[in-house]
Amino acid sequence: MDRVAGSLLISLALALALTMLLSPVPLLAVQRYRLDDLGTLGGRDTHPNSINNRGQVVGYSKYSTEDGPYHAFLWEDHVMTDLGALGGVFSEAYDLNDSTRIVGITDTDDKGTGFLWRDGTMYDFGAMTGNRRNTPYGISNSGKIVGRTPAYGTNDWHAFLYANGTLNDLGTLGGPDGIAVDINENDQITGTSNIHAWGELQNRAFMWQNGTMTSLGTLGGKHSSANALNDYGHVVGFSGVTDIGSPHAFLWQDGAMTDLGTLGGFASYAYDINNTEQVVGSAQRQGGDNRAFIFQGGVMYDLNDLVVASSSASYELFDAYSVNNSGKIIGMAYLDAIYTGYILTPIPEPSSVAFLALIALATVLKRTGRLH
Repeated sequence: MDRVAGSLLISLALALALTMLLSPVPLLAVQRYRLDDLGTLGGRDTHPNSINNRGQVVGYSKYSTEDGPYHAFLWEDHVMTDLGALGGVFSEAYDLNDSTRIVGITDTDDKGTGFLWRDGTMYDFGAMTGNRRNTPYGISNSGKIVGRTPAYGTNDWHAFLYANGTLNDLGTLGGPDGIAVDINENDQITGTSNIHAWGELQNRAFMWQNGTMTSLGTLGGKHSSANALNDYGHVVGFSGVTDIGSPHAFLWQDGAMTDLGTLGGFASYAYDINNTEQVVGSAQRQGGDNRAFIFQGGVMYDLNDLVVASSSASYELFDAYSVNNSGKIIGMAYLDAIYTGYILTPIPEPSSVAFLALIALATVLKRTGRLH
């Protein structure tokens, strides 16, 4: 290949690659996914709750008979590990960080308690914090834990932050109860609390930072609830659109709550958001059935439509609970009338493959002397 032709090929390759990388419109409408079943601990069904940036998954699964109790699990590389319990028969894992520290609930021989699992050992979170009723729901990569704690001398619940060996009561928005469910790497915390409004208690999603708990408002109805936030402080959850109507998934950012809509039905719920602003959850279709969704680029997509046929079999995805920063998604599906957990792995887009192929081609031609 002569120098002019070689230079032209390089120019075309770079121009095409640059177009692929910078184009505001992807060559594919949306990302496609491969589905893998998470399996079980030996029983009938599995409920995943959270996935970290290493692709590890936690949740709970039945470990014996179809109607038997659940145990918390850790799933990694197609292997599900039973985390056991603290003397009892039951446990559930709610969240984990990138260091594989896991929080959830379990029972001892007589009572329930929260747990912290690390380095292969389950620890009694109630004993660590002085109260068995302290329930952990979220953990950050720095090891800070959030959840709910009983308010002293009452039957109320308050949100808490556990850090540096101390449990801090975060209070509420003014009503009797509050719960913290997620914490990001900037120590921003989200959850739900209630307020006194118009002679009744109403739930409000909140953001806590720098010692202050702030209501995020609603989409127009009486109630809202938060489920997760990313490292930019963007919060997702669900809110009433009217006082008596079904809730809609929301995204809160920069002081404003945005309605994410539905898949044609009445209700939707957002459960998680990653640092690339992908939101996952569950939404009703026009017929009323629930479908797992991903919301990105201002559009809500039915995840059932994005799974490659060769891996989806007869799965019907109805919930998506968590998404990591690589875009892997976990949730629940029906498979022959049985509940099962799944993980979706993004399949590289043709644009990315073509870009890599062009670079590889140029490299081969250069090394073989056909490109000067």
